[in-house]
Amino acid sequence: MKYFVITTNVELHLKEIITLGLTTKKDTDKIGHKGTGFKFTLAYLHRLGSCLHTRDNLLDESYTSFSKEETIKGQIHSFLYLISSKGVETPLNITTHLGEDTWNKPWFILRELIQNALDEGGKYFISDNFYEGEERTIVQIPLTSELEKAYEEIDNWFTTKLVGVYKDGPPGIFYKGFRVTEKEGFSIQWVMDINRDYLSEDRVLKTGLYNLSFYKFGNSKELAEILLANSSNEYSDDLKAAIDQVQYHSTFQENLASLLDENCVYVNQVSETLLHDIKAKGKKPTIANSSFVNMLERFNLYNKFTIASLDLSKSWEEVELSKEQKHVFAKALRITSKIRPTDCKVLVAKKLNENENWSGLADLKSNQIVIRNSIVGNLELLVKVLVHEYIHIRSRASDCSEDYEEEAVRIISKLLLGCDL
Repeated sequence: MKYFVITTNVELHLKEIITLGLTTKKDTDKIGHKGTGFKFTLAYLHRLGSCLHTRDNLLDESYTSFSKEETIKGQIHSFLYLISSKGVETPLNITTHLGEDTWNKPWFILRELIQNALDEGGKYFISDNFYEGEERTIVQIPLTSELEKAYEEIDNWFTTKLVGVYKDGPPGIFYKGFRVTEKEGFSIQWVMDINRDYLSEDRVLKTGLYNLSFYKFGNSKELAEILLANSSNEYSDDLKAAIDQVQYHSTFQENLASLLDENCVYVNQVSETLLHDIKAKGKKPTIANSSFVNMLERFNLYNKFTIASLDLSKSWEEVELSKEQKHVFAKALRITSKIRPTDCKVLVAKKLNENENWSGLADLKSNQIVIRNSIVGNLELLVKVLVHEYIHIRSRASDCSEDYEEEAVRIISKLLLGCDL
């Protein structure tokens, strides 16, 4: 039988094991601080068929955990105890069901033991036999197959990397070296220095809090490199959350700008005419996801990398309207007047390339909207296109982006409330 062992030269007081909520680490920068981890660990160990052995060589005391079944109100419960080397039994006043719903991954046990070793300046290792060393405190557990497998996969839940962003590590958020999130929704490894109060009892980040720390990585050139390298695909949830915060960080903007190709224009929609026009300007059209393009469009610094930097007026030609069209056009402008951006000019034009497929264009650079002349006779469609393009001007954002959707919702809400925009 193999054993997972931790050793320290610090006393492990019996009451630290048996008392729920007792901690000596509350006002320190140590990892543990809730006074519950050892108790959850003990319960889970016995659910897996293992147990805990402790030894204090200075006091010449040893303890081993075991369980006793008791019937309470007709139901059988397994209560945990410690038995000393002198035969004294000490009840822990917990059952093996403690933490059953949340402490349900074998590596949680190893994480707790390693955390305690690191907190006390100790060591951890695997022993092929029951360990009988000379260190002050020895804690060891028999390795079941589940625990042995968890240790073999230690790189998935433990890291010695410093705070930073890593594309070559297991995806997720790590705190003090330990994983505090599941892998779902993550594509890269984040090693963070977060507020430990954000952790729940099972030592994972509380729901909705993981994105609070991304702004701290605004100085990271690695993050800018990762966002650019993955820009042609839809971002994972962690990268989207990071963009929401770091895009406003001046150093991040500078880092990203230094990586972008001066000859590239980033777009998230493709049409033959658009590609032709971009190439005609001596630029290279580059497909990117809407989150990336929208981020670039927000800053004047990056305008040169988006279609907002190009004069695409050659793709259309302004036309005169018939009397009937003027009437419909004027009516549509009146209907949409409440949401029309200030100083936004609206033109009606015909396409120079009939292969193009657009009903309206929003030119963020000139703050104007171009409406295709063939739709002006259809009031409902014209109003729809005006609203769509007005939101582009207001949000300075691309189709399907979060900023575009947020602005649309904001406008609808204001109109329903009868408020000014």
